[in-house]
Amino acid sequence: MVSSLLAGCGGSDSASTSDNSTSAGSSDAQTTEQGSSDATAEASGIEGKTVAFIPKLTGNAFFEVANDGAQEYAEKWGITVDYMGSSNAKQ
Repeated sequence: MVSSLLAGCGGSDSASTSDNSTSAGSSDAQTTEQGSSDATAEASGIEGKTVAFIPKLTGNAFFEVANDGAQEYAEKWGITVDYMGSSNAKQ
């Protein structure tokens, strides 16, 4: 079964693979730069808005770190992030 799946991938020599990875790397860099400017343009349209971040459980390290990141971006974008949740989640 595995061999039939791998056979469908096709073969290629290492030269064409390295050429593709180089060109893909360049387009990734361009996309990242363009994505940053797009995010900034979008952010200017949301200034003054409030976003509610409601984790299932406050005090959980995962959600606390996510909140830290949200607060950081909120300052950059001119928005407010309200972090609301319970410290004792019930199932």
